[in-house]
Amino acid sequence: MTILQSSHNTLQTEHEALETEYDRLTAEREISEALRIGHLLASYYDQLREASNGSSWWGDTSTPQDKVNFAANLAKHGLGKVYWISYEDNYYGHANEHSYTTARKELDGVLSVIGIQVTDSSVQKIDRILDFMNTYIRYESDYNEQFLAPMETLGFLSGDCDDYAILAAALFEAVGIDSAVGFFKNGGSGHAMTLVRLDDISPYGCWCYSDLTGYGLQAGTWLIIEPQATIENQMTDWVYQCKIQVAAEV
Repeated sequence: MTILQSSHNTLQTEHEALETEYDRLTAEREISEALRIGHLLASYYDQLREASNGSSWWGDTSTPQDKVNFAANLAKHGLGKVYWISYEDNYYGHANEHSYTTARKELDGVLSVIGIQVTDSSVQKIDRILDFMNTYIRYESDYNEQFLAPMETLGFLSGDCDDYAILAAALFEAVGIDSAVGFFKNGGSGHAMTLVRLDDISPYGCWCYSDLTGYGLQAGTWLIIEPQATIENQMTDWVYQCKIQVAAEV
């Protein structure tokens, strides 16, 4: 009886280990599928950037405000709020749906695997999103300093500071948190971060602006969120030394 009980216990332990491994692999597969971007949507963004080169959206003749507006519009597109009509008919002809519909469905799939609940507070939502981004997205410089749409950064699993800022702004906005993309200067270095309109993220700390209406944002306190850091690592001296240059709401 003792031998049978021992064998049973061993099998039970092995079974539990296999169930745990199965759950882990299932979760990894769900995340992998959610982070995948289709070739058609990727081509849409490639054509958009190519055509906008030299225009008020992106090229050398554009102002910093034009550029941050374009960055914010990429986030809005991921939310289904904005589209570029000259490319929409071609996309619809191939996909039988609009590009912004595809982008929003894919972004919603990512939010599903992040696991945000409707009962979560704004702080909990920010915490979950930043944790997800810092787990799966790595910093990588651009060859030609182009802005990536949210699903591109997720599909590549990498991006530079403006790509992080665009992605975080889209995800925050998608869960009901007013957000903006901000371009900053720290000495001679440019940097992009996300802004959210909240009073605070207590019990965590972060730097904030009490008013950014002069930059075209809604009245209220805007918190600086460095999307390359988790929520408990927001209040750094480097971020404090960053001075906002331009911003655009999502």
